[in-house]
Amino acid sequence: WSPSANRFVYMTSIREGIFIYPYTLKIFAAVPGNSSVLMEVPYHDYSVHSPQFTQDGSRITFLSNERKAEMSYSDFWNLDPATGERIRITDLERSGFRASGGYVWALSGRELYLDGKYDVNSPTAIYKLDISTGVITRVIEPSWDGRYPALSPDNTKLAFISGRSGWKEVWV
Repeated sequence: WSPSANRFVYMTSIREGIFIYPYTLKIFAAVPGNSSVLMEVPYHDYSVHSPQFTQDGSRITFLSNERKAEMSYSDFWNLDPATGERIRITDLERSGFRASGGYVWALSGRELYLDGKYDVNSPTAIYKLDISTGVITRVIEPSWDGRYPALSPDNTKLAFISGRSGWKEVWV
């Protein structure tokens, strides 16, 4: 949902045989029948996933492996819904970081909390990414996977999903 709660973004998919690919990034206005395509994905070339509005609602952030030599790396992109202009805002491959897909914007609009890892054989952890500097700082030290960070409205608490108790549960 947008911060004003009058629009939301989502991905549609397309099936080819047994494979399902992300296909279009759409925006839906809270008026019946009013959705429009923001971006069509050339799904044989790259993928797009996890769209959400920025904190101020002016842009849509998503993860994509467009322009990546190693397709297992994704970067964060911003899309202007009014113009369709897309701008890559990170280069995670350069740092060796693999984003898993769960993320949330901090209230400042300058940081993201995200799940991911540097080493493919290690558990997924929760990190903070400073968008302007590209610095990635581990926030939660994992013994088990930590995924899907969520900030409290006042940004003082961070919740995430982990199986550290033997069950996938919410931890704060």
